[in-house]
Amino acid sequence: MPTEPVEIYTSGYLPHWRQSGSTYFVTFRTADSLPQSVLAELAAERAAWLARHGGAIQALSDELRREFAKIISASLEEKLDHGCGDCPLRDPDTAKIVADALRHFSPGRLRLGDFVVMPNHVHALITPATGRKLESLLQSIKNYSGRRINQLCAKGGTFWQRDSYDHIVRTGDQLRKFQRYIANNPAKANLRPGEYIHQTASYLFD
Repeated sequence: MPTEPVEIYTSGYLPHWRQSGSTYFVTFRTADSLPQSVLAELAAERAAWLARHGGAIQALSDELRREFAKIISASLEEKLDHGCGDCPLRDPDTAKIVADALRHFSPGRLRLGDFVVMPNHVHALITPATGRKLESLLQSIKNYSGRRINQLCAKGGTFWQRDSYDHIVRTGDQLRKFQRYIANNPAKANLRPGEYIHQTASYLFD
């Protein structure tokens, strides 16, 4: 388990925790996956929770930070599973581009764990290689896959939402919990075979 200091910063709607050597549960989504009305609702929920607990993420105890991350992520995941937007990743060819982009950087730049490509979002377990930053890796994955998908579909514009959600995996029990979540997400969203890509990985939690 990593023992390095934890850094916290906020980018867009979501907070981010960074710790060298950590494995992360990552969620990133298509640009149209959540309408503005839903984003405003999520932002209001976030602001109200922080106001009740001191008003600043940096001032929270470790226990409250974990509670905050759990509540925010649960609300986000619930809304993503409603299947808003065009859901372009429901198509097997576009989903494969994303899956291949994730695999491309492993094991050189990252260690890739379980992942699932859903119609409008992606969940993955990722451990950045030493010296690599998670946000830079995600940017590369999203830039490459978004460009390829736009070419395939003869479309332009922004494919992925800029911000991503990530959660530090602290224990083996948490790792298995996230693996189960990834595996169960298609059924939870009532998807049929062929409407998603799910891959498992065999590695021990350090």
